[in-house]
Amino acid sequence: ISAGAENYGACIVPSGSSGTGSTSGGTPTIDDDFDGAGTCDLSSGTTIGEITDDKEAIWSVSAPTTNAFANMVIMTSVSGETEAHNDYTDYLVFTASASF
Repeated sequence: ISAGAENYGACIVPSGSSGTGSTSGGTPTIDDDFDGAGTCDLSSGTTIGEITDDKEAIWSVSAPTTNAFANMVIMTSVSGETEAHNDYTDYLVFTASASF
């Protein structure tokens, strides 16, 4: 995201900085586009995972696990030339599923 450019997206905070983890079992995996330790740049906020209308797995766990978690950061930038409105909305839907 560049200052003054209209855009938003997300990064998942990397493991080791209270970002992702699991107390036992499978290993958490972050999609490369949303990985705050990889492609996604949390420090400058210039490269983020693009949020689209498509369903996609941005975080998963390789096997059964206990207390797995991920912290997501939503980043945004607005243009000073775009008139303010109260009708800008978007809905983010998160789905968690388990296999037994």
